[in-house]
Amino acid sequence: MNDPTMAAVGGVYTTMWNSYLSNDLKFTATSNFIDLNDQAFQFWDFSHTDPTGAVQKPDSQGNPTLYTAGDLAATMAANPDLLVLSANGYYDSVTPFFQTKLTLDTMPLEDARVRANLAIRNYPSGHMIYLDGASRTAMKADLAAMYDRAVGTRRAQLQARAALSRAVPNIIRPYFKLPGVGDVAFRPAAAGAEAWNVPDLCRAYGWPSGLVGGGVIAIIEFGGGWVQKDIDAYFRSTGLPAPTIVDVPIGGGRNDANKHSGNPAADPDREVALDIEVAAAAYSVATGDAASIRVYWADGSDWGAMATAIIAAAADGCDVCSVSWGSDEANWTSAATMAGTDYPGRLNKAAEAATKAGMIVFAASGDNDSSDGGADPANVDLPSSSPFVVGCGGTMKPHGANAEETVWNDDPGNPNGSGTGGGFSELFRPMPAWQAGAPHGPGRMVPDVSASADPYTGYGVLVHGRQEVIGGTSAVAPLYAGLFAAFGRKLGMVAPQLWLNHTCFNDITSGDNGYFRARIGPDPCTGIGTPIADKLGALFEAPRKPAAETARPAPRRRRNAAAAA
Repeated sequence: MNDPTMAAVGGVYTTMWNSYLSNDLKFTATSNFIDLNDQAFQFWDFSHTDPTGAVQKPDSQGNPTLYTAGDLAATMAANPDLLVLSANGYYDSVTPFFQTKLTLDTMPLEDARVRANLAIRNYPSGHMIYLDGASRTAMKADLAAMYDRAVGTRRAQLQARAALSRAVPNIIRPYFKLPGVGDVAFRPAAAGAEAWNVPDLCRAYGWPSGLVGGGVIAIIEFGGGWVQKDIDAYFRSTGLPAPTIVDVPIGGGRNDANKHSGNPAADPDREVALDIEVAAAAYSVATGDAASIRVYWADGSDWGAMATAIIAAAADGCDVCSVSWGSDEANWTSAATMAGTDYPGRLNKAAEAATKAGMIVFAASGDNDSSDGGADPANVDLPSSSPFVVGCGGTMKPHGANAEETVWNDDPGNPNGSGTGGGFSELFRPMPAWQAGAPHGPGRMVPDVSASADPYTGYGVLVHGRQEVIGGTSAVAPLYAGLFAAFGRKLGMVAPQLWLNHTCFNDITSGDNGYFRARIGPDPCTGIGTPIADKLGALFEAPRKPAAETARPAPRRRRNAAAAA
């Protein structure tokens, strides 16, 4: 390149960058900074996976043909408060003037309110706008105005959230239960109940083995945290490989382990441990390999954070997503009314977009029977009530091949005790056509599927350095997420296919969740039933490893290792 403008500014530009890296960022480089590195450009990988999952690659001559406006549109849709300023020089000979506006005008961003967050400004300068004094001053003023708007919006949001938390105190909460703690009263019938070691439970549900796997598991959390030593100790005890875990902060959320004390039934660290350990173990039993998990830390005070986290997980290419937090539809409606924001609609659209991108979303159906903790004896939980989410209910599964698996309800007949959530949505009407065979109701029936959740036959996990037994529908969502991640394929909207294949499930016909009773066929207690996992693997054509690769020692059986904790 022999551009005289580069000769005029190249030296100053390179000196500025070296000064910035060394003095401001405190970064010590091992090589010189080169402003135009032709060698790096020559070997750069210009392939790109867009938000729809499509892979873009250079054309047959090797020329980059990337379209990234779709990524910007997806990011702005996921974060409706994101402000974007496009700065353009009239005399730009590198990026053709006005082409940027044409590209931004046609990017797939449908929400007019979100599109209003995009500002396009033009300045009487070239590609490097800041080289012209007047243009630099004008651009700085535009940036300052954008920053002031962002700060003002954030301040107003925090004030609105504080008011909202006072008006709707029953915010999004985790769905785990501890035996004999809180509202889980001791039941004489449970005196002989035993906890499940996750590998043993998987085998009891007919888990496949030797699958190729490869799916990435997203787990959304709204509080608490995890520590590596707990994860390592748990997987040593099971004989399974420890997962690879990546933390992804969403807004103000973060991994904040060991900061909660007092009531153990309200300690979110237990939720996080349950989610990670169950999902990773379920995956490893099916594949023999370590799971890949991404934990998305959302802001528990923001009713819109769940939608943002789901969209982020789908955009990152995750194959399955597990959500073990929620609140009843009445609370979501109250929060939406107070804030003037359609939080349920936003969440539903996020789940729909995620399934279109190939990610399955599993969500717990709640742990307070048919009321879901609300004033109405028949209420359902969101996100599990979204028709684009696979709702996960709970059972009481005793040990023994001939022992009857029943609906989980620690106080049968009570619609507001400790037991599986389930019922009919008031927000998402009418009932989807694919819920064929379900009892008639006003809207979408919850749950779709179920698995063991009763804390008296709960899951042995390791948290805070000790073994514990934890139950709740919180455990069911990650159990299914681990199984479907082992299928190694982007399956997206699987609920209709599940409902067409009842023979892949054990029908649960005994028990109630208060307002509703189990029956032959689908019901609003346990949906279509508990998994016959190897049949599900065959249904979704999960690829298997060659026989030689599967000839490895089975994980050590440590049944009920946590039962005495």
